[in-house]
Amino acid sequence: MRVSSQTDGETYRALRERTVDVGSVFVARWPMPGFGVHRLIDCATTGVLLPGSHPLAAKPAVRLAELQTLTWLHSASQRWPGVLEAFEEALQDRGLVPQRRRERPKDAPSHNLLIAAGETWALASEAIAAPYRTSSPAIVYRPFVEPPIPCWLALVWLPEASAAVQQLIDAARRDGAVGDADATARPARTGEAPGRRPSAPPTTRAIAARPRSPTARTR
Repeated sequence: MRVSSQTDGETYRALRERTVDVGSVFVARWPMPGFGVHRLIDCATTGVLLPGSHPLAAKPAVRLAELQTLTWLHSASQRWPGVLEAFEEALQDRGLVPQRRRERPKDAPSHNLLIAAGETWALASEAIAAPYRTSSPAIVYRPFVEPPIPCWLALVWLPEASAAVQQLIDAARRDGAVGDADATARPARTGEAPGRRPSAPPTTRAIAARPRSPTARTR
């Protein structure tokens, strides 16, 4: 197996160009048209990172609508295709349409400085929140009272997977995951040429997700 590391956007492009066979990406919608998907890790967004000096930081939990006047620090849409749009819809469904927003920097120090300065916030999962529970009080994690926003780390692949790819997916299933049935890849949509998949190479080509979450700081 050959493994490389790219952004999620680059991974989807490589899959469509058939230069890789399997990708590991963050997904926020289920199922995904045109792909087979196996969800590996539940990365549901359950709370927010706030400046410790903000009045909301004094509360044990927040309502998303209370963040209306703060600037939402969000991930770049091109790095995680479809994730930002899904989060926007989820926030709206939960009563929040951010008045101000800003794309977050790629590096963690700059991201943290913007939150600690006092006027920005970011979405976070429980795993991302863990370091902030014991670190500097300049940034705090607070759960929101609304339902979690779904997100998963998943394996994705195109239809007509080779035997080697299927073996990899089967191994992932055996090793445990979120625990539900995989979504099956749908037929090509209008305007998409189904084509014939080239003969499978002897080595399965895979792309691993970068160790970053679309909902919080770069790690």
